[in-house]
Amino acid sequence: MANLQVVTAQETVSIPLKSGATLLHLIQTESVPWGFNCLRGTCARCRCQVLSGQDGLQPPTEAEELRLRKKELAEGFRLACQAIVKDVEEDIIIQYTPYR
Repeated sequence: MANLQVVTAQETVSIPLKSGATLLHLIQTESVPWGFNCLRGTCARCRCQVLSGQDGLQPPTEAEELRLRKKELAEGFRLACQAIVKDVEEDIIIQYTPYR
């Protein structure tokens, strides 16, 4: 089974992928420090960049398209509370990239 590789400033954590789960849900199951607030895609505190495995995620949600700029989406940025795993065949690598 493939894994979600979560890269933070402190560590890289490997979490088994689960189809239908949001990235944030998977991150929370392993108690990885990750900022979030609303869970609806409006605050964008959970923003991350998908470094590899973008094809394993469902397309961006309406909330992501409203909150993230087109350039951000093109560069692989997603909201962890909205990005849903669709395929567990290959690893997905993300980096925590909150707005500063």
